Amino acid sequence: MGKSRKTKKNNQRKNKINENITNENITNENKINENKINENKTNENEARSKMQWLIPVLISICGLAIGLFQGIVPFIIANMEQGQAETSLHTETTQEAAYAIQESQTITPMQDDIVPDLQCVSWDDIVYSFEPLFPIDILMRDRYIVGDWLYFIYPVEFDDISYSALFRMRNDSNNGPAYQVSWRAVDRFHVVGDNVFFVDYTLLGRDHGELYVSRPDGRTCALLAYSLGYYQIVGDYIFYSYRHTTLGVGPEGFALHRINLDGSNPTLVAYSPLGLGISGSDFREQFVISNGWVYVGNFRMRLGNPADGFEELQILSPSEDGHSEDWIFYITNRLIMARRDGTERIQLHYEEGFWGYVYNTDDEWIYFRSYLRLFPEFYKIRRDGSGLTPNIY
Repeated sequence: MGKSRKTKKNNQRKNKINENITNENITNENKINENKINENKTNENEARSKMQWLIPVLISICGLAIGLFQGIVPFIIANMEQGQAETSLHTETTQEAAYAIQESQTITPMQDDIVPDLQCVSWDDIVYSFEPLFPIDILMRDRYIVGDWLYFIYPVEFDDISYSALFRMRNDSNNGPAYQVSWRAVDRFHVVGDNVFFVDYTLLGRDHGELYVSRPDGRTCALLAYSLGYYQIVGDYIFYSYRHTTLGVGPEGFALHRINLDGSNPTLVAYSPLGLGISGSDFREQFVISNGWVYVGNFRMRLGNPADGFEELQILSPSEDGHSEDWIFYITNRLIMARRDGTERIQLHYEEGFWGYVYNTDDEWIYFRSYLRLFPEFYKIRRDGSGLTPNIY
């Protein structure tokens, strides 16, 4: 009877303890006793007490975290976008992806002795970036066989824009497949040895683009870091002019430049003469290089190596401004008065970084505009080089 009463009491105690136990699996259930209930109650009270001061602390921490998040996330996003623009590799075989490859493709220097700006992509990268073309013979123009390859210009269309592009295909194939060599528009190309040179122009406003060479080793390389306006290959040199906005306002941006065929040794060979009696003087037009002279507009100018801005200039035909005086007045990187036939040249003014144009003269004064300062200024100077007067307006 005493034994039965003790067992009943133990069972009641177990039931009371089990009411406060959670659903967690406890391995040693028999070790739980009445002290567990009291311990749980004590812990519960302590937890409530701690929460009273912990909640404000957590709120402060959350506020700080939100502030950091708001400040850091835009920075992270900006860097992610920049990183994606610089390093993401487009593997799609659509033309849309091909136009982006110029900025997104991973590029490597071709040779150690080439200027650092020379950057190349492999031929395989280009091939897999374009859909193959099976050209119609009558639409192919400017065909040229280079080694085992036939290069040609072919009309294409992208996003409702029609333009000409540079293609190549195996010389022993009849109708392709041919693959696009350029990323954008190419109106003409030049072959020197086994190298094909071309300018990859923008699809709209074909006034500028990047200069490339397609080499026999299967790489297409950028020869210039900046966008140019026009170029001509003569002998072992490439002569070119920058688009005006490429280098910003200044004599270098309007000048005629030269590099070797491998992109090395950039040299300024002629400053653009801007003034009275001279037409077509910014070298954006189709200049011609011949026997040490550059022909453009109505004049020719002797090339320098490098140019100092005082090279001989000869007028070959009347100018568009109607200036008929035997003397002409112009600015290269200095103010010059010269005979039309180039037999006599006089430097009237020079400053480092000087640039501008002559817009008028009279019997005593020469009037010109200078961009040397932060804001353009109008000047006048006597024909003998004296009396330089700024801010005449």
